[in-house]
Amino acid sequence: MCLGPLFKIETIENEIKGLTVNLEKSYPLEEAIEIVRIIRSQNNFAELYPDVYARPTIGEDEAMGVALKEYQKYTSSNPDNYGELTVGAHKPIYYSFYCRDFQKEEDGMSPGRLSFRVDKLSGKLLTSAEVKAYSKLNYSF
Repeated sequence: MCLGPLFKIETIENEIKGLTVNLEKSYPLEEAIEIVRIIRSQNNFAELYPDVYARPTIGEDEAMGVALKEYQKYTSSNPDNYGELTVGAHKPIYYSFYCRDFQKEEDGMSPGRLSFRVDKLSGKLLTSAEVKAYSKLNYSF
């Protein structure tokens, strides 16, 4: 995961009471944080991410292949204990995939659950520490 000197902002709204956010522009970290604070203060979603991730080098299909290899490592000894690998909610820096068997849960069982996050630049699986670092970048202010 690359945390660069310039950041982009992802938001659903680009017109925020008196503030026009240029989603094509990259901002220095402190300026990006201030914009995100303003957007969030108006109860809108916003997060920042390193601008190098605005141009991913791998696509979702390639990322699914990476996640599928890891999924098979974990599930090969007991495949009936896991649901199918499914596309999750992506973030600007990673693709997200998970497996969960909701039917078994409804039937009172505790099937295995797995999730995988694949970096959009390197195509590598992100560690829990890397995912937490990204979260901290967005939720520490």
